[in-house]
Amino acid sequence: MRMRFNTEYIRQRILEAYKILYKVVYKTPLIYSYSLSKLSNGEIYLKLENLQRTGSFKVRGAYFKIWNEYLKGYNNVIAADPGNHGQGVAYSTYKLKISSTIVIPENAPSFRIKAIKNYGARIILHGENYEDAYEKALEIAREKDMPFIHPFEDPDLIAGHGTIGLELYEDLKNIDRVIVPIGGGGLISGISIALKNLKKDIKIIGVQPEGASALYKSFKKKRLMYIDKASSIADVLAIKRPGIENFKIINQLVDDIVTVSDDEIIKAMLLTLEKTKLVVEAAGTLGIAAILSQKIDISKGNTVIILSGGNIDITTMPELIRKSLLLEKDHIILEGLIPNKIDDMKKLFDIISSEDIDILSINYNKSKAFTHPGYINVILEIRASPDSINEIINRMQSLGFSLKIL
Repeated sequence: MRMRFNTEYIRQRILEAYKILYKVVYKTPLIYSYSLSKLSNGEIYLKLENLQRTGSFKVRGAYFKIWNEYLKGYNNVIAADPGNHGQGVAYSTYKLKISSTIVIPENAPSFRIKAIKNYGARIILHGENYEDAYEKALEIAREKDMPFIHPFEDPDLIAGHGTIGLELYEDLKNIDRVIVPIGGGGLISGISIALKNLKKDIKIIGVQPEGASALYKSFKKKRLMYIDKASSIADVLAIKRPGIENFKIINQLVDDIVTVSDDEIIKAMLLTLEKTKLVVEAAGTLGIAAILSQKIDISKGNTVIILSGGNIDITTMPELIRKSLLLEKDHIILEGLIPNKIDDMKKLFDIISSEDIDILSINYNKSKAFTHPGYINVILEIRASPDSINEIINRMQSLGFSLKIL
């Protein structure tokens, strides 16, 4: 039997989902961001789904879908996903006291696997990528007559996500536009159906990573398109084959889709942490990346940005910070060799301190033999004229330092 994807049916299911989910998930805060509003010259509100149970909006759709399967008598479900959907499925079955199996690619990040295991799900590691895991999960679902919980193309799943739209309208009637990150299209489909029914003139705008832009290309061409490769720092959005029915909804209700680069996402992640004190994963900051890079006109009215998740591997933060600093024009890296003498480091500091420059980080590997130079890597913040860097380089070279700007 073909699933019903017409928008009126899903709208009714959103109302049903709202009644079911309010006891299970958080009604996440909608906050006004003064700092982002000032930076973007707009009126910016943030919907904090990064503070949702399991750290992502995904639990909304997963629970509502699984709850309906549970009512049909099923006590075991299966899904394929190494990320937020997998956690949402595992948490939902934990709450309903039934079983779940999650098929995950063998190279999935360990922190995601641990998060899913913590909710009691059985994990099967299979294949090199999501497509391999997806096919394996479908095979098991057929063999064992288990409901397969799709990560984005299912009317009940979309309805669960659509409850975000109802919450937004409850908290702020005067919304002019909502900016939503897009992977397979389930989240923006649900929000669009909920809000377009409540406020006809509201604008729904999606954001995709440049390296995983199947729905962006489909939207612009007005026909569903698949891509051969999907790669982005926002890995949970790296979908090659978006939902067929999702695209129909998006094509009907979404007003525009834009893309952002990985560099823009990295800058948005660190700026969000700095300005709002919120930990938001790469996928969750796509809307912020879009407004900071001026991809969307937000000069008039109120803009809501969906921060879709906050599940981040904390061990990657130092590298993200380093990359973010290097994307700023007033930060550089000096790297190379310095003579391996006791007072050489002091000479280096003396040269740098003579200019209006701060050392943000320094990594020095000293050679075991004093006859060989040591390796140094320094990140600098430049408050003075960029010409001061050339002066530093010249003075260092005169002392036998061999450094270059990366």
